[in-house]
Amino acid sequence: MHKNWLVVATIALVASGGFAFAEDAVDPAAVKSEDGKYLDKEGSPTFKVASDGTVDWYTYSGYRRYHSECHVCHGPDLLHGRPLRLSACPLL
Repeated sequence: MHKNWLVVATIALVASGGFAFAEDAVDPAAVKSEDGKYLDKEGSPTFKVASDGTVDWYTYSGYRRYHSECHVCHGPDLLHGRPLRLSACPLL
């Protein structure tokens, strides 16, 4: 049974054209800062990691919120535990 699943998954991958890659991906490097929020060269919000490994306040705040609210029920990759589509999560 496990071999059948692997064969079907391989056929589906090949038929779909392989792996998907982002087109015209923008470099997320922070080039501008406004009130502690970092922006990339297109003006989109991004993150900033200092040379000592520390991150900006908004990134750290998001990390803390994820690990206190989401990670608890849904797991480290949001695939384990209660699925998001079935969730009664107040944050959605």
